[in-house]
Amino acid sequence: GGVDFGTAVHPLLETADPATWPLPGTPPEAARATWIADTLRRGGITIPEGAEGEALVAGTADLVGNALHTPLPELGPLAAVPAPRRRAEMGFMLRLGGERSDALIRVLADAGYATRLPRERRGQRLNGLMHGFIDLIVEQGGRFHVLDYKTNYLGPGREDYDAAGLREAMADHHYDLQYLIYLTAVHRYLGRRLPGYDPERHLGGAYYLFLRGMAPGGGGRGVYCDRPPTALIERLDALLDGAEVPA
Repeated sequence: GGVDFGTAVHPLLETADPATWPLPGTPPEAARATWIADTLRRGGITIPEGAEGEALVAGTADLVGNALHTPLPELGPLAAVPAPRRRAEMGFMLRLGGERSDALIRVLADAGYATRLPRERRGQRLNGLMHGFIDLIVEQGGRFHVLDYKTNYLGPGREDYDAAGLREAMADHHYDLQYLIYLTAVHRYLGRRLPGYDPERHLGGAYYLFLRGMAPGGGGRGVYCDRPPTALIERLDALLDGAEVPA
């Protein structure tokens, strides 16, 4: 567990071939197990000798398998999405136009998002370029969706990863602000690169995959999804760019 483990698992999710990854509960073959162990070690994770190390590698393989083989609303399992419709670790630079952070907090709170953001820096100006990476973008049916992998530990049972548990985790960690920024970045990108771009038709939603709670037959546990109103994304785009001062 911990942040280091989550960071170490991300390269596996970034580079794994979804179509050939084994289902959860299937022990990884020797070559895959070695690759998993080597990737974890490069991420700073110690692999114990013997059965304990084998269990760690197999458990990590299951986490990745959960992400790739659990059906997602609208998308289905990621393992079935063709490679040309997936883009992993897409970087972005989001221009900021000098708006005050309190204006952003007010807009988000009015829409029911990021309600637990700290308010100590309300006078801070949002200037410069915001740099980030989106774990995965998937195009399905002409819509572009953003996905993020989470290895957060929410409790010992899968019931800890039901809708209520996920909402609590999303609010505690301000993940809703994170995916609103991601969607705003994708909105700007598509507006410049996709001919005839219409956010109502082309901009999809956000999927946050809590790997520890997911399972192909898990009834949707561990999967948080939201499609914010297009008007909110357009307003955030204008606000972050300094083109709108909300009342």
